[in-house]
Amino acid sequence: MAEIENQQLQFFSAMDTGELTDIWKKNDRTAWSDDAFNTVEKILRGRGQVLEEQASAVSLTDPFEQTRVAKGFPLKRLWRGEEPLAVAYWLYGIGPNLALNLLSRLEATAPIQIGLRLVWITYFPIALVGIWRSAGRYTGFWLWSGLARFIVILGWVSLMRVVLDLLTLA
Repeated sequence: MAEIENQQLQFFSAMDTGELTDIWKKNDRTAWSDDAFNTVEKILRGRGQVLEEQASAVSLTDPFEQTRVAKGFPLKRLWRGEEPLAVAYWLYGIGPNLALNLLSRLEATAPIQIGLRLVWITYFPIALVGIWRSAGRYTGFWLWSGLARFIVILGWVSLMRVVLDLLTLA
């Protein structure tokens, strides 16, 4: 248990005070555990911050509804791991991956194939990092976060293969 607390402390300590204050004020209990809020409070107090009043606790049951409530640019939220694991994995990972794979299977000229691969190697590092971070924040059944991280590792291997293919096409 102390290891998890140390990981949380390291994770939140790396954030700037503005980000921590936003987390504190939003009071989103679907994205953050009570322990995480205790850690954020401890860090903010240690930085000499006066804690503002928290919003009513957000505890939505539908992860997709939580995404609609969350503010900020979606890819920025994904990169930070602020999206729920299910949303990050299926909406930002699997969905675009399937779409680009289907498009790449169509008979197309080399420039179109290269363009699709460039889109893939530009977008998927963001998705892979976001899924990895969302898995780290996931508080549900441990197997889901473990499987998501395993798939992310496979995704990096696949990304390297696409990069090598792209270099041979150029």
